[in-house]
Amino acid sequence: MALPPKKKKKKKLFGKKAVYITKYKSAAFKIKEMYERKGENVVVEAERDSIGRPVFVVYILPRGYL
Repeated sequence: MALPPKKKKKKKLFGKKAVYITKYKSAAFKIKEMYERKGENVVVEAERDSIGRPVFVVYILPRGYL
């Protein structure tokens, strides 16, 4: 008697992935539009770097995250 085939587990993505960091807000939103055209879930967040300067970070979110 043969065993049933094992089900393959899909690799789950946890968290978000930073793809672009800049000090210019307009550049961050242009990159966001580029990734949205590709069908990705994208978020731009304003943060501070280690020195305290404001930077804009573009994150790609995993599918089903929103």
